[in-house]
Amino acid sequence: MTTKCALAGMLLLLVVSLPAWSEVCLPLPDKAVFGAAYQTEWESGRHAVKVETWRYWRRENRVAYEYPERGISEVWLQNKKGQLSFQRWFTHEKRIITYEFGDLRSVGRETHWRQVELPFNLDELEQLKTVGQLKYHCLPAARYRGKRRDGDHVEVVRLQANGAIAAITIDSVNGSVETRLTELKPAGEVTGFFASADDYRSTDFSDVGDEEADPFISRLIAFGFVEHREQEGSIRYPEHKH
Repeated sequence: MTTKCALAGMLLLLVVSLPAWSEVCLPLPDKAVFGAAYQTEWESGRHAVKVETWRYWRRENRVAYEYPERGISEVWLQNKKGQLSFQRWFTHEKRIITYEFGDLRSVGRETHWRQVELPFNLDELEQLKTVGQLKYHCLPAARYRGKRRDGDHVEVVRLQANGAIAAITIDSVNGSVETRLTELKPAGEVTGFFASADDYRSTDFSDVGDEEADPFISRLIAFGFVEHREQEGSIRYPEHKH
């Protein structure tokens, strides 16, 4: 093999070995209106046991976690008093179940904006140590690391431009969970997403008990999405929340 061919082969090996996400530069994200696609991979040992692509949408005082494969979106809204309400959208059925602030409190699920505003709890992020700066898809970012009380090791990458979460890695004795931002969405798609449910039929959580004859409501109760009684576990939170 000639020296020229050998060098070409080494260069090709180097390029192929680079992670794909490092080759694509993302545009500078907006601070107020933000949309992004993420991919979460659950691993046990060295084997991927589950991979899911989902989307995050944010504007004004509302954030949404959309799971296209499941046909479900989970939306948090904050009012002027700082109180939260929660909605679960069912895309295929064009239905919404709404939990007002009082409903969340009555079932023991009252929470705060900082805990749901981003894909990683901001209260927990403050407990991690900043370990350096980096470029994520060419965007300046900060890396945080720490250890949870349960022994899990956590690493978070956060964009400096708008504070968005770029990556989350959690390692435990049972395996690991890795989430990565893969695509930024234009502002028009953010507006379009929130407007997409304008014609959905909405049912308040407090009225579920009066509508059990509705086939849609009865299916939700059967599958555990809602309960007509006020009890722990009546609301399922996004699976990627940590």
